[in-house]
Amino acid sequence: MTAMSRLLSALAAAILAAASAAAQNAAQDAAQDASPAQDAERARMDGLLEKAVRGSAVIRPQAAARLVAFGEPAIERLLALSEGTPAATAKLGADLVEAFGAFGDARLRALLWRCIEDRDFPWRPAAARSLAAHPSADAREAEPLTALLADPIAPVRMAAVQGLHRLFEAPPDAQRSAVRARLADPSDFVRRAAAVALCGWGEPEALLWLVEDLQRTDTFFERWSGKNAAYESRRALGELLGDTFGYDPETPPTTEANQAALTRLRAAVDARIGDRPRPALPAVALAAPPVTDAVLGLELVSCRRGEHYLAWTRDDHLLIGMGNPTRLALPPGTVARLLTLAEAQLARVERPFFGTPGCDLEMLRHVPAPGTPPRTFIVSKGEAKVEGLRPEPLGELLRALVASIPDEPLRTAAAETMAAVGGP
Repeated sequence: MTAMSRLLSALAAAILAAASAAAQNAAQDAAQDASPAQDAERARMDGLLEKAVRGSAVIRPQAAARLVAFGEPAIERLLALSEGTPAATAKLGADLVEAFGAFGDARLRALLWRCIEDRDFPWRPAAARSLAAHPSADAREAEPLTALLADPIAPVRMAAVQGLHRLFEAPPDAQRSAVRARLADPSDFVRRAAAVALCGWGEPEALLWLVEDLQRTDTFFERWSGKNAAYESRRALGELLGDTFGYDPETPPTTEANQAALTRLRAAVDARIGDRPRPALPAVALAAPPVTDAVLGLELVSCRRGEHYLAWTRDDHLLIGMGNPTRLALPPGTVARLLTLAEAQLARVERPFFGTPGCDLEMLRHVPAPGTPPRTFIVSKGEAKVEGLRPEPLGELLRALVASIPDEPLRTAAAETMAAVGGP
């Protein structure tokens, strides 16, 4: 057991022990016979619970949020259904797990920490968001939240940043330094969360990261990653500065109107920073133009193992990440060989989609000729394991792509993520 696992186990046990006596007393005081009004109320609660677990993607979060108003009866039902274990809790779904923290119940909070500790629990991001959105006054949570800043799943890291931001008005040096390190996170969502937190903690120089996002025009094949980042950072800047001076992410940053807005934004940020040092932004945070030479791409997203964005260029380079990706040189002829294999194997793949929409995803992009749109092949599923999900021709190509990754830790991580999605 790792140090973090021991810490989380101890924290969950302490929270659970503190609440158990009160829970037992409340149960003993429950009425033996329910009135008709109580029966009707219970029926409404049961209906919401059913919708929160099995409703549509739109209905589930709404039903889960409405359950909170039922208080103790809903808490007792959730505790019974979850059985105190991550395995049973997983069956309730991400939306209901994300609502646990809103109940303000120590037993549900202890269960969330137990689920976070379990690396095979499929809804760890939802559990982390639930804890972060409803911070505890217990200072012991600061250390495990800080440990989550190194989690392999970006949404968990982002939730950890936001949780620490809500927990502290002025954080200890350990938490402040750990959040500051996330300004170099490979995920722009995590970097933005860190910038917002640090600004709230009196480090306005972190605003520079948000201004830089406004100048992004990068793409990952058909995904408008740069434009999406610009929208998110404009929203954050509007909240932090009170004005974005008409900046429009829908148009290029080079337009006259956007250049004028950027000039005013930079002046406002400079005034906020004052005499404080201005740090240099890490390469991963710098605005970069769209990638135009990628011919093969692999997007791997696992609810248990994290996410990877990889692209292979015709001139034998591997691009790692979105935004301003890292470029690794490949042996000459590598991509030509992979393209030949792609043409042969993809001709045997009978359709572009396998499985059902869910939290596990493999998305392959193949550009058959310069200037043509990419062909996309998707393998997707929910939290449960599915045998034989990935067709063998696609699997052979994906194995070759992963085998070509020159960085051994990344190669291993990508293979583990693929195994979690579509099998070995």
